[in-house]
Amino acid sequence: MHIFRISNIISSTSAPFNSFTLHRLRKYKNEYCTFLVYDNIYDKSVLKHSCFKDKLRYYCCRRNLLSFVFSAVRLLTAKKDFSLIHGHQPGSSLIVFILAKIFTNIPIVYNVHNNFTNFPFSKRVSLFLCFILANKIIFVSNSAFKSFINWHPLFKNKFQTVINGVDIERIDNYLKNHNLKKSYKKKFKIVTIGRLVPQKNIIFLLKVLRNIKFDFECHIFGTGNLHAELLLFVENNNLSSKVIFRGNVPRDMIYSNLLNSSLYISVAKYEGLPIALLESLYLNCHSLASNIDSHNEVKNSVHKLLLLDFNEKEWTSKLTSIFNSHAKSTFESSLIIKEHFSMDIMQSNYTKIYQNILYIFIYIYIYI
Repeated sequence: MHIFRISNIISSTSAPFNSFTLHRLRKYKNEYCTFLVYDNIYDKSVLKHSCFKDKLRYYCCRRNLLSFVFSAVRLLTAKKDFSLIHGHQPGSSLIVFILAKIFTNIPIVYNVHNNFTNFPFSKRVSLFLCFILANKIIFVSNSAFKSFINWHPLFKNKFQTVINGVDIERIDNYLKNHNLKKSYKKKFKIVTIGRLVPQKNIIFLLKVLRNIKFDFECHIFGTGNLHAELLLFVENNNLSSKVIFRGNVPRDMIYSNLLNSSLYISVAKYEGLPIALLESLYLNCHSLASNIDSHNEVKNSVHKLLLLDFNEKEWTSKLTSIFNSHAKSTFESSLIIKEHFSMDIMQSNYTKIYQNILYIFIYIYIYI
């Protein structure tokens, strides 16, 4: 199978790359991927995995729309023998979907990674058009699926939910190969992971941290257009010795940092289903997250997960409470994650979807 995948970026934290391309090329030996990226690759070390040899081709357009369109046309008309097209963001996907309808007859899959209310009007229009053109529309969480309830009558035969999962085998192999085990440092270590963009709401976390009286260090993994603004806030609030911007790092390094953390935090305003949070829970990290639909969906399975509304005083109080008790408490959630949020199960479901779509297209081609 040869998948033509469409996404805005490739990075160590992007789901289309980590949860789909990397995992599938490692697990499915006869699968290949051509990856068309509208923006750029923000961490080229992610492309060094041995499973990519001769199985992955990628094309980056550096936010150049004409380059993106020409690349899509060239790839679609070059007889690459694509089995299907899989898009992950509305704008870039819509362009390729339209071109695919003009130049090919390749089946199309579209992934919805967020809830309806979190898409601005322009993206809702693009989404609607993507839904019309796609053969199958897959939601990464039940909360995302339910948020599109008003569109169900129009696309009910296309809609399906496949819950996001954790690459458990990759984590276990890394820990085993490096002989890593859970350890607690004397200093209270907080880890948060995600792009430095408004959605991830890192500014709220920094406002909470400036009120903290105990000694801590906070490691922020990810890059984005708010980096300069967040760095200035840190400097102006005397947090420079406590808050460390780590940028994009290989995913394996994320695992070791989560393993040795005192607390994982997500203050996102919205998510599809957060992979980093699931990874932290698999590694039995104490975890604190914002009270949003997707985090509540995780909490339905992992009851110990702590959720708070966006109130600085409540977060400050809870962080202080966790600090005072963290050395004495344990947090066990790996078995729950393995049972409910496994990437092997997730990608097995995607494989079934891919195969069903291809069977239908082959049947139509032969008999109709």
